[in-house]
Amino acid sequence: MSGIQLHPHDILDEGMPQIMSYIRKLKDVRYIFPEVNTIFERNPNPVGNLPRNAVHEVVFGTGTMHAILPSYQGLDQRREPGLSDEQDPLMIIKESLQEEHYEIIPWLNILNGHFEGPLLAHNLVTDLDGQVIPHWLCPNAPDVIDFWEQALIDLRQRYGYTTYMIDRIRYPDWGGEEVNPRGLLTCFCPHCVRKMKEQHIDVSALKNNLRQWITLFAEKKFDDAVTFAENNALIQEWIAFRQQSVTGFVERLIERVRTVNEDFTLWLDLWPPAYSWMLGQDYASITKCSPALKHFPYHKLGGGADVQGLIHYLAHTADEQEQA
Repeated sequence: MSGIQLHPHDILDEGMPQIMSYIRKLKDVRYIFPEVNTIFERNPNPVGNLPRNAVHEVVFGTGTMHAILPSYQGLDQRREPGLSDEQDPLMIIKESLQEEHYEIIPWLNILNGHFEGPLLAHNLVTDLDGQVIPHWLCPNAPDVIDFWEQALIDLRQRYGYTTYMIDRIRYPDWGGEEVNPRGLLTCFCPHCVRKMKEQHIDVSALKNNLRQWITLFAEKKFDDAVTFAENNALIQEWIAFRQQSVTGFVERLIERVRTVNEDFTLWLDLWPPAYSWMLGQDYASITKCSPALKHFPYHKLGGGADVQGLIHYLAHTADEQEQA
Protein backbone atom coordinates (compact mmCIF):
# COMPACT_ATOMS: atom_id res chain seq x y z
CA MET A 1 0.00 0.00 0.00
CA SER A 2 1.13 3.57 -0.61
CA GLY A 3 0.06 5.61 2.39
CA ILE A 4 1.07 7.75 5.34
CA GLN A 5 0.17 7.54 9.02
CA LEU A 6 -0.87 10.65 10.96
CA HIS A 7 -0.97 11.17 14.72
CA PRO A 8 -3.64 13.31 16.41
CA HIS A 9 -1.00 15.94 17.22
CA ASP A 10 -0.20 16.27 13.51
CA ILE A 11 -3.82 17.14 12.76
CA LEU A 12 -4.50 19.36 15.80
CA ASP A 13 -1.16 21.15 16.17
CA GLU A 14 -0.08 21.65 12.56
CA GLY A 15 -3.53 21.74 10.96
CA MET A 16 -4.74 19.95 7.87
CA PRO A 17 -3.71 22.66 5.33
CA GLN A 18 -0.07 22.38 6.41
CA ILE A 19 -0.21 18.57 6.65
CA MET A 20 -1.75 18.29 3.18
CA SER A 21 0.91 20.56 1.70
CA TYR A 22 3.48 17.95 2.76
CA ILE A 23 1.42 14.95 1.67
CA ARG A 24 0.87 16.41 -1.81
CA LYS A 25 4.62 16.45 -2.32
CA LEU A 26 4.52 12.65 -1.98
CA LYS A 27 3.06 12.06 -5.40
CA ASP A 28 1.99 8.44 -5.00
CA VAL A 29 0.13 8.55 -1.65
CA ARG A 30 -3.27 6.90 -1.87
CA TYR A 31 -4.15 6.11 1.74
CA ILE A 32 -4.08 8.26 4.86
CA PHE A 33 -4.10 6.44 8.21
CA PRO A 34 -5.13 8.76 11.07
CA GLU A 35 -4.37 7.32 14.52
CA VAL A 36 -7.60 7.04 16.50
CA ASN A 37 -6.09 6.02 19.86
CA THR A 38 -2.51 6.49 20.96
CA ILE A 39 0.04 4.24 22.64
CA PHE A 40 2.61 5.17 25.28
CA GLU A 41 5.18 6.53 22.88
CA ARG A 42 7.48 9.48 22.54
CA ASN A 43 7.01 11.41 19.30
CA PRO A 44 9.49 11.58 17.68
CA ASN A 45 10.77 8.17 18.78
CA PRO A 46 13.27 7.62 20.30
CA VAL A 47 14.95 11.08 20.46
CA GLY A 48 14.85 14.53 18.87
CA ASN A 49 12.17 17.20 18.40
CA LEU A 50 9.20 17.44 16.06
CA PRO A 51 10.57 19.56 13.20
CA ARG A 52 7.39 21.37 12.06
CA ASN A 53 5.05 21.29 15.05
CA ALA A 54 4.41 24.87 16.14
CA VAL A 55 2.76 23.84 19.43
CA HIS A 56 4.88 21.04 20.88
CA GLU A 57 8.56 20.13 20.50
CA VAL A 58 7.81 16.60 21.75
CA VAL A 59 4.50 14.79 22.22
CA PHE A 60 4.11 11.86 24.59
CA GLY A 61 1.30 9.47 23.80
CA THR A 62 -0.75 8.51 26.84
CA GLY A 63 -2.75 5.59 25.47
CA THR A 64 -5.97 7.58 25.13
CA MET A 65 -8.89 7.46 22.72
CA HIS A 66 -9.00 10.48 20.41
CA ALA A 67 -12.45 9.78 18.96
CA ILE A 68 -15.80 10.79 20.42
CA LEU A 69 -17.51 7.61 21.59
CA PRO A 70 -20.07 6.74 24.28
CA SER A 71 -18.82 5.55 27.65
CA TYR A 72 -18.68 1.79 28.10
CA GLN A 73 -19.49 0.20 31.44
CA GLY A 74 -17.26 -2.87 31.78
CA LEU A 75 -14.08 -2.16 29.82
CA ASP A 76 -13.27 1.17 28.24
CA GLN A 77 -10.38 3.34 27.06
CA ARG A 78 -9.65 6.68 28.66
CA ARG A 79 -10.75 9.58 26.45
CA GLU A 80 -8.18 12.20 25.55
CA PRO A 81 -8.71 15.32 27.71
CA GLY A 82 -9.91 18.26 25.63
CA LEU A 83 -11.66 16.09 23.05
CA SER A 84 -14.69 17.96 21.67
CA ASP A 85 -16.62 18.51 18.47
CA GLU A 86 -14.14 21.27 17.60
CA GLN A 87 -11.10 19.21 18.66
CA ASP A 88 -12.00 15.87 17.05
CA PRO A 89 -9.01 14.80 14.89
CA LEU A 90 -10.82 12.07 12.96
CA MET A 91 -13.75 14.33 12.09
CA ILE A 92 -11.39 17.17 11.14
CA ILE A 93 -9.53 14.97 8.67
CA LYS A 94 -12.78 13.49 7.33
CA GLU A 95 -14.26 16.92 6.63
CA SER A 96 -10.99 18.33 5.28
CA LEU A 97 -10.59 15.62 2.65
CA GLN A 98 -14.13 15.37 1.29
CA GLU A 99 -13.04 16.77 -2.08
CA GLU A 100 -9.72 14.92 -2.17
CA HIS A 101 -8.83 11.63 -3.86
CA TYR A 102 -7.19 10.10 -0.78
CA GLU A 103 -8.77 7.18 1.06
CA ILE A 104 -8.96 7.48 4.84
CA ILE A 105 -8.34 4.27 6.79
CA PRO A 106 -8.54 4.96 10.55
CA TRP A 107 -5.69 3.33 12.48
CA LEU A 108 -6.54 1.59 15.78
CA ASN A 109 -4.26 0.27 18.51
CA ILE A 110 -6.19 -2.71 19.85
CA LEU A 111 -4.50 -4.39 22.82
CA ASN A 112 -2.28 -1.62 24.21
CA GLY A 113 -3.50 1.62 25.76
CA HIS A 114 -4.86 3.35 28.84
CA PHE A 115 -7.79 1.03 29.41
CA GLU A 116 -10.02 1.33 32.45
CA GLY A 117 -13.24 0.10 34.01
CA PRO A 118 -14.32 -2.46 36.60
CA LEU A 119 -13.44 -5.39 34.32
CA LEU A 120 -9.91 -4.21 33.49
CA ALA A 121 -8.06 -6.43 35.99
CA HIS A 122 -9.85 -9.45 34.53
CA ASN A 123 -8.48 -8.77 31.05
CA LEU A 124 -4.78 -7.87 31.45
CA VAL A 125 -1.76 -9.78 30.20
CA THR A 126 0.09 -11.55 33.03
CA ASP A 127 3.75 -12.55 33.14
CA LEU A 128 5.53 -15.69 34.30
CA ASP A 129 5.36 -14.67 37.97
CA GLY A 130 1.72 -13.62 37.98
CA GLN A 131 2.40 -9.87 37.62
CA VAL A 132 0.16 -7.98 35.22
CA ILE A 133 1.72 -6.02 32.37
CA PRO A 134 0.15 -2.56 32.67
CA HIS A 135 -1.87 -1.29 29.72
CA TRP A 136 -1.88 -4.60 27.81
CA LEU A 137 -5.09 -6.52 27.16
CA CYS A 138 -4.92 -10.26 26.59
CA PRO A 139 -6.31 -11.62 23.29
CA ASN A 140 -7.81 -14.55 25.22
CA ALA A 141 -9.54 -12.37 27.83
CA PRO A 142 -13.34 -12.42 27.63
CA ASP A 143 -14.28 -8.73 27.50
CA VAL A 144 -11.79 -7.35 24.97
CA ILE A 145 -13.74 -8.29 21.85
CA ASP A 146 -16.98 -7.00 23.41
CA PHE A 147 -15.33 -3.60 23.90
CA TRP A 148 -13.85 -3.40 20.41
CA GLU A 149 -16.98 -4.68 18.70
CA GLN A 150 -19.01 -1.88 20.28
CA ALA A 151 -16.29 0.71 19.68
CA LEU A 152 -16.09 -0.17 15.98
CA ILE A 153 -19.87 -0.01 15.64
CA ASP A 154 -19.94 3.41 17.33
CA LEU A 155 -16.99 4.65 15.26
CA ARG A 156 -18.89 3.74 12.11
CA GLN A 157 -22.02 5.47 13.38
CA ARG A 158 -20.22 8.76 14.06
CA TYR A 159 -17.57 8.82 11.34
CA GLY A 160 -18.94 6.49 8.67
CA TYR A 161 -15.89 4.27 8.17
CA THR A 162 -16.08 0.49 7.86
CA THR A 163 -12.42 -0.19 6.98
CA TYR A 164 -9.79 0.15 9.72
CA MET A 165 -6.12 -0.73 10.08
CA ILE A 166 -5.57 -2.51 13.38
CA ASP A 167 -2.26 -2.35 15.22
CA ARG A 168 -0.91 -3.69 18.55
CA ILE A 169 -2.57 -7.04 17.86
CA ARG A 170 0.03 -9.02 19.77
CA TYR A 171 1.53 -9.72 23.15
CA PRO A 172 3.82 -7.12 24.78
CA ASP A 173 7.35 -6.56 23.57
CA TRP A 174 10.26 -5.49 25.78
CA GLY A 175 9.72 -1.75 25.30
CA GLY A 176 7.48 0.96 26.74
CA GLU A 177 8.36 3.45 29.44
CA GLU A 178 11.41 1.29 30.20
CA VAL A 179 13.02 -1.80 28.68
CA ASN A 180 11.50 -4.83 30.39
CA PRO A 181 12.04 -8.22 28.72
CA ARG A 182 9.62 -9.84 31.18
CA GLY A 183 6.85 -8.49 28.97
CA LEU A 184 7.89 -11.18 26.52
CA LEU A 185 7.27 -13.96 29.07
CA THR A 186 3.50 -13.86 28.76
CA CYS A 187 0.69 -14.66 29.03
CA PHE A 188 -0.18 -16.64 32.13
CA CYS A 189 -3.50 -15.03 32.98
CA PRO A 190 -6.29 -17.43 34.04
CA HIS A 191 -7.79 -17.41 30.55
CA CYS A 192 -4.52 -18.36 28.84
CA VAL A 193 -3.65 -20.95 31.49
CA ARG A 194 -7.04 -22.60 31.11
CA LYS A 195 -6.74 -22.60 27.33
CA MET A 196 -3.19 -24.03 27.44
CA LYS A 197 -4.36 -26.84 29.72
CA GLU A 198 -7.20 -27.59 27.33
CA GLN A 199 -4.52 -28.04 24.65
CA HIS A 200 -2.58 -30.35 26.99
CA ILE A 201 0.30 -27.93 27.54
CA ASP A 202 1.94 -28.60 30.91
CA VAL A 203 1.93 -25.05 32.29
CA SER A 204 4.04 -25.85 35.37
CA ALA A 205 6.73 -27.54 33.29
CA LEU A 206 6.59 -24.69 30.77
CA LYS A 207 7.26 -22.12 33.49
CA ASN A 208 10.25 -24.17 34.71
CA ASN A 209 11.66 -24.33 31.19
CA LEU A 210 11.19 -20.59 30.70
CA ARG A 211 13.08 -19.95 33.93
CA GLN A 212 15.94 -22.13 32.65
CA TRP A 213 15.89 -20.05 29.48
CA ILE A 214 16.07 -16.82 31.52
CA THR A 215 19.07 -18.17 33.40
CA LEU A 216 20.98 -18.67 30.16
CA PHE A 217 20.40 -15.03 29.24
CA ALA A 218 21.42 -13.90 32.73
CA GLU A 219 24.65 -15.88 32.36
CA LYS A 220 25.26 -14.22 28.96
CA LYS A 221 25.09 -17.60 27.20
CA PHE A 222 23.25 -16.21 24.21
CA ASP A 223 24.03 -18.96 21.70
CA ASP A 224 23.03 -21.59 24.26
CA ALA A 225 19.77 -19.69 24.88
CA VAL A 226 18.92 -19.86 21.18
CA THR A 227 19.68 -23.57 20.97
CA PHE A 228 17.73 -24.26 24.16
CA ALA A 229 14.58 -22.56 22.87
CA GLU A 230 14.82 -24.07 19.40
CA ASN A 231 15.02 -27.58 20.80
CA ASN A 232 12.56 -27.19 23.67
CA ALA A 233 9.18 -28.69 22.75
CA LEU A 234 7.27 -26.84 25.48
CA ILE A 235 8.68 -23.45 24.55
CA GLN A 236 7.85 -24.12 20.92
CA GLU A 237 4.29 -25.08 21.91
CA TRP A 238 4.01 -21.87 23.94
CA ILE A 239 5.20 -19.77 20.98
CA ALA A 240 2.65 -21.49 18.74
CA PHE A 241 -0.06 -21.02 21.37
CA ARG A 242 0.54 -17.27 21.46
CA GLN A 243 0.40 -17.09 17.67
CA GLN A 244 -2.85 -19.05 17.58
CA SER A 245 -4.28 -16.80 20.28
CA VAL A 246 -3.60 -13.60 18.33
CA THR A 247 -4.82 -14.98 15.01
CA GLY A 248 -7.91 -16.38 16.72
CA PHE A 249 -8.63 -13.01 18.31
CA VAL A 250 -8.48 -11.23 14.94
CA GLU A 251 -10.68 -13.89 13.34
CA ARG A 252 -13.30 -13.57 16.09
CA LEU A 253 -13.28 -9.78 16.01
CA ILE A 254 -13.83 -9.74 12.24
CA GLU A 255 -16.62 -12.29 12.57
CA ARG A 256 -18.32 -10.26 15.32
CA VAL A 257 -18.30 -6.91 13.52
CA ARG A 258 -19.34 -8.43 10.20
CA THR A 259 -22.35 -9.95 11.89
CA VAL A 260 -23.43 -6.36 12.57
CA ASN A 261 -22.33 -4.96 9.20
CA GLU A 262 -20.90 -7.16 6.47
CA ASP A 263 -18.89 -4.25 5.05
CA PHE A 264 -16.52 -4.13 8.02
CA THR A 265 -12.94 -4.80 6.89
CA LEU A 266 -9.83 -4.88 9.06
CA TRP A 267 -6.38 -4.33 7.63
CA LEU A 268 -3.32 -5.44 9.59
CA ASP A 269 -0.30 -3.57 10.93
CA LEU A 270 2.27 -6.17 12.03
CA TRP A 271 5.76 -6.18 13.47
CA PRO A 272 8.76 -7.12 11.29
CA PRO A 273 8.80 -10.83 10.43
CA ALA A 274 12.23 -11.20 12.07
CA TYR A 275 10.66 -11.04 15.53
CA SER A 276 6.89 -10.74 15.11
CA TRP A 277 6.68 -14.52 15.65
CA MET A 278 7.92 -14.03 19.22
CA LEU A 279 5.10 -11.59 19.96
CA GLY A 280 2.29 -13.85 18.78
CA GLN A 281 2.10 -12.80 15.12
CA ASP A 282 2.26 -15.58 12.54
CA TYR A 283 2.17 -14.06 9.08
CA ALA A 284 1.10 -17.32 7.42
CA SER A 285 -2.14 -17.56 9.42
CA ILE A 286 -3.04 -14.00 10.39
CA THR A 287 -2.74 -12.56 6.88
CA LYS A 288 -5.54 -14.87 5.75
CA CYS A 289 -7.87 -12.70 7.85
CA SER A 290 -7.29 -9.51 5.90
CA PRO A 291 -7.01 -8.13 2.35
CA ALA A 292 -4.15 -5.76 3.23
CA LEU A 293 -1.00 -5.82 5.36
CA LYS A 294 1.37 -3.07 6.45
CA HIS A 295 4.42 -4.53 8.08
CA PHE A 296 6.65 -2.51 10.31
CA PRO A 297 10.11 -1.90 8.80
CA TYR A 298 12.83 0.06 10.56
CA HIS A 299 16.03 1.33 9.02
CA LYS A 300 18.02 1.24 12.28
CA LEU A 301 18.02 -0.60 15.60
CA GLY A 302 16.29 2.24 17.46
CA GLY A 303 12.77 3.48 16.80
CA GLY A 304 9.61 1.78 17.97
CA ALA A 305 11.17 -1.67 17.70
CA ASP A 306 14.05 -0.79 19.98
CA VAL A 307 16.22 -3.86 19.42
CA GLN A 308 19.27 -1.98 20.62
CA GLY A 309 17.56 -1.23 23.92
CA LEU A 310 16.96 -4.94 24.48
CA ILE A 311 20.58 -5.76 23.64
CA HIS A 312 21.84 -3.14 26.10
CA TYR A 313 19.54 -4.54 28.79
CA LEU A 314 20.88 -8.07 28.32
CA ALA A 315 24.57 -7.26 27.85
CA HIS A 316 26.95 -4.55 28.98
CA THR A 317 30.36 -4.98 27.34
CA ALA A 318 30.87 -4.51 23.62
CA ASP A 319 31.68 -8.19 23.09
CA GLU A 320 28.64 -9.36 25.04
CA GLN A 321 26.39 -6.95 23.13
CA GLU A 322 27.68 -8.27 19.81
CA GLN A 323 26.87 -11.82 20.91
CA ALA A 324 23.44 -10.78 22.14
